[in-house]
Amino acid sequence: QELKPDATIFRPGTLYGVSPRMRYDLVTNIFIAQAMKGEKITVNGGDQARPIIHLRDAVKGYLLALEKDLPGAYNLSYTSYTIYQIAEIVATRFDCEIVINPKTEVRSTWMSNAKLRNHGFNPRIGILDTIKEFKNIDSWQQYGSDCYSNLKTLKKLIQEGKV
Repeated sequence: QELKPDATIFRPGTLYGVSPRMRYDLVTNIFIAQAMKGEKITVNGGDQARPIIHLRDAVKGYLLALEKDLPGAYNLSYTSYTIYQIAEIVATRFDCEIVINPKTEVRSTWMSNAKLRNHGFNPRIGILDTIKEFKNIDSWQQYGSDCYSNLKTLKKLIQEGKV
């Protein structure tokens, strides 16, 4: 099917923040959960870049596109950090240790949200704001549970023959 020239396409960054179905397989969320439990933050590699965006800011981006009927492709992010920079932001809030696992994932992405900002998009919810949100939920205490990971949940469903 041919793409309509008036379609809106988003390239979203990695989400973070509190949601009805929490995800602890997302880098920012897992680092916050590890720190809140008093654990060391485990970083695999660290030089890989990740564009990140809070869930509520992402929703604001989608709503903006609908309200303004924006055609074209847009990066949807708050900013881009390296994995290590994300760990540093969280660690400074909790004064906890960062452990580097040299195992490195090659996936690395920097993105600019300037094009969407030109249309009035202004993401505001940073990592430190998200730490405050986490204090209002309890699920971070069991962040390693399979139910908080899409990959683990999918593997379980496949094993059970449900997918």
